[in-house]
Amino acid sequence: MVKVQWRVLLVVAAVLVGSSAAFAQPRPYIGYVYPAGGQQGATFRIRLGGQGMDGLTGAVITGSGVKTKVVEYFGRLNNQEASLMREQLSLYRKEAHALALKAAKEAKSKSGKSKPKTLTPAEEVKLLDADDRKVLSNIQRRMAEYENQPACASLSSLAFVEVTIAADAEPGMREIRLVTERGISNPMVFHVGQLPEHTREAMHTSQKQILGKEENALRKRPDDQVEARVSVPCTLNGQIASGEINRYRFEARKGQRLVVSVSARQLVPYVADAVPGWFQPVVAIFDAHGREVAYNDDFRFKPDPVLLFEPPVNGEYVLQITDAIFRGREDWVYRMTVGEVPFVTGVFPLGAQAGKPIKVEVQGYHTDKAQLLLPPADAKPGMHSIAVRKGRHVSNRVPFVLDTLPECLDQEPNNHVKQAQKVSLGTIINGRIDCADDWDVFQVAGKAGQVLVAEVDARKLESPLDSVLKLTDASGNLLALSDDVEDPTAGTNTHHADSYIRFKLPADGTYYVHLGDTARAGGAAFTYRLRLSQPRADFELFLVPRAWPCEASSPLPSGSRSSERTASRGRSP
Repeated sequence: MVKVQWRVLLVVAAVLVGSSAAFAQPRPYIGYVYPAGGQQGATFRIRLGGQGMDGLTGAVITGSGVKTKVVEYFGRLNNQEASLMREQLSLYRKEAHALALKAAKEAKSKSGKSKPKTLTPAEEVKLLDADDRKVLSNIQRRMAEYENQPACASLSSLAFVEVTIAADAEPGMREIRLVTERGISNPMVFHVGQLPEHTREAMHTSQKQILGKEENALRKRPDDQVEARVSVPCTLNGQIASGEINRYRFEARKGQRLVVSVSARQLVPYVADAVPGWFQPVVAIFDAHGREVAYNDDFRFKPDPVLLFEPPVNGEYVLQITDAIFRGREDWVYRMTVGEVPFVTGVFPLGAQAGKPIKVEVQGYHTDKAQLLLPPADAKPGMHSIAVRKGRHVSNRVPFVLDTLPECLDQEPNNHVKQAQKVSLGTIINGRIDCADDWDVFQVAGKAGQVLVAEVDARKLESPLDSVLKLTDASGNLLALSDDVEDPTAGTNTHHADSYIRFKLPADGTYYVHLGDTARAGGAAFTYRLRLSQPRADFELFLVPRAWPCEASSPLPSGSRSSERTASRGRSP
């Protein structure tokens, strides 16, 4: 066995095991997971970048049917540790070379040949005993991941976890966390997929960009990794480096309706040192002659693109993805699904009364004759989700809310006060802004001193509607106006586009609530739920723990009560 200095062995042991300083580290944090999902029935290894993960003991993924096993952990090296590990590598290589020379000398003595076979460095290493080879292999793997000046230090600690997904595991979005001696990490998104998956080779930790030498920080991908050939349907996993474009070549035929949907911001909702603060993916498709035939840079108000591609002719096409302004780093992670699979773009209505039969109209791609997956009949009031199943494939999920108040649909024409739809306070109206410059007007009877609440739920339910609310009296006088109101439960949403009015009525009489789109846009997708009621003395308490830096707050079960808009949530559910 190689004889080395005791201080080198101590450093190597601490770096490779990584638990000695567990209680001197900050709370564990995951910055990205790659790949951020896998296919049912598969076993594969994922890579998690973060910090404060010393003392790693396990990983947990929500839901059933998924097992995890921690394989390896590499903490961030300081300069001294890296230097000592290089010294250790040198000692092993020298020992291997000495053994090779000794073996050559013995072979020459036995054979009498003047020039015995010269061994390569890799062949020389095989002369070491098993224990030395194992330690050497560990050090080489660790040094291969070492970056002296990482672009983001909080991503430079690496955990490697083996994931096994059961063939019957429920498809869809889960959460993954790491467990350490200091506690549990923040959650990150992890998907259980149904299609065959293609995963690009994981990126090395990105190098810090230095002014005037930015090209040194660009990812230098080998030529054979620039473009990958895939078969659709499939799910593509990748990471975008600074200035990088990922390309995929596939065969398609005329008559197909291929849905290309990207998850990127959904996977890493917030990147603190990025402008904007998230990966902004752009996708384009080119034909065999290099001509662009499809393009998308977002889906409505979401930065993650979705496009429906109908090939004009049979042949080869190239799908490419990059960042809109060519930024990149190892946490620029994406999952991109390509195929004739169901995708829900919206539903109407956006909710229903709890305990009542639910009838839903679904908009989207490949959703005809699909099975609708609704909340259970005994579902409690609150936020739920719905999807469709077509064949063996389950679509993406979209939000759907259940409430306790009676509900109705808006009735056209109701564009003006003279056509106003009469409703009673204590009602939720499900409606649409059907076309450009459309207004929906509702008439209510009120009493002096009564408090009227008009609340729109649209953007939070993934409608593109950017609502504006007006309250007028019978003479047409404007009493209250609301465009956007901040929603504390919206997480990383940067545009609070839903409206809210709370107004004490000055006299008995007739009042009108006008609902439109701020940009005067409209269409079948511009759906909403409008609650017209008196204040409801009810709320949910939401907290955002420090371990959840990048996702929406989550409700805590509580029987607490408070008047409307005084709770942490900001307004009643």
